[in-house]
This record gives sequence, C-alpha cells and structure tokens, in this order.
Amino acid sequence: MTDSGASVIEVTGLNYAYKGGMPVLFDVNMKMPKGARCLLVGANGTGKSTLLRILAGKKLVHSTKCEVLGHDPFQSTPNGLTYLGSEWANNPITRQDMRVTQLIRSSGGNEHRERRDRLLDILDINPNWRMHEYATHIFDGIGDWCTHLCHLSNGHVRLLKPVDDIEELVVLRAEHRNAGYGESALLRLVEQWLREEFEQRKKARWTKIIDEDQRNLYLT
Repeated sequence: MTDSGASVIEVTGLNYAYKGGMPVLFDVNMKMPKGARCLLVGANGTGKSTLLRILAGKKLVHSTKCEVLGHDPFQSTPNGLTYLGSEWANNPITRQDMRVTQLIRSSGGNEHRERRDRLLDILDINPNWRMHEYATHIFDGIGDWCTHLCHLSNGHVRLLKPVDDIEELVVLRAEHRNAGYGESALLRLVEQWLREEFEQRKKARWTKIIDEDQRNLYLT
C-alpha cells in the first residue's frame, strides 16, 4: 500500500461476485500515486481481469469506493482510460505460425506507420517474433519499467508495494548482480509465488477429495 502523493486510483473495501456465482474479489484496497506503473500478477482465475475491468469502468460495483482520476469509472469514465483485455488472444490467427510483421500488415497496421513504430517501441516488440511460439521474453526489461508490484491471489491482494520496498526482490536483485545472471529477478520472484499458489491449490484439491472419500466411506 502506498499513500505518497495524490492517488489516481483509489479502491476501498472492494468485493465482487458475478451474478449467481461465487465471489472473485475480496476486500481489495489499493491506492496508486500519479506516475505509478503497476504490474499486476497472479495465477489464472485469481481476479486480475475482473479487477482491471472494474477499474476501466466495464463493470458496476456497489457499496464501495472505486475511483480513477477522481471519478467513478463506470458512471463517469475519465478521458484516456482504456482497457485492453486478453480476448484478442482467443483469436486463432494470433496462434498461427506467422511473424508479427505479417499480423500487423494483415490488420492494417502499415497504414499508420509512425504510430505503429511508436507502439512497437513502447511495447518492446521484435517484429520478427513468431506468434505461435511460447513467449519467454515477457519479463524482459519489465523489472526496470514497473514502479509498483501487486500480487493478487484467490481474489485477495497479497502484496501491493513499490518494487524498491519489496525485500524479497531486493535480495534477489543483489544475488543476480553478484552472480551475473541474465534471468530477471522479478521473473524469478513471480514464478516462485505462482509455484507456491499451485502447490497450495493442489494440496487443497487433494484434501477435498480425501474428505469426500472419508465421508462416502462413513455413509456406506
């Protein structure tokens, strides 16, 4: 949590559940100062997209404070606020064996060359990447880009801090510098968190199966 400077994002006590479903966000509290670049990480199904859609004004929330640039994003969406979700990734075209340049050309990207080149530079995209190959580069340079890190786990904010205040990350960065590792310290930390979550989910799943088996045995 950070309170330094004026908050451009402020959320207090946010709970959210889809209609007829189980809650997906629990008591989310966050404040982000002007100029912050926050990296949101978490396993699949932890509520990341839901939180981003709420902040982008795509979903209505009740009985909680949720403001972006001083406005309720659903009732009064601020100018310049945009949500880019992962829906595009479900398009079969994005998984074909083609270069990024081919995809850009097929979608009309070459009609606005200056904007295209600027976007490629901002996103640090190599036009020669192939769309169907597994991305191992997604954390390249991002450790120097983000100012804050938010870890969302099972709908709860486990951590929200400036990256320089995260002790685990500071230690890993020092280790990487001393050992000359090329791997991102941030990637290593996030992978560690995700593995821990995976093991916790697996343990919980097996505990549930064992409990059900014991109950069935008792009933018979």
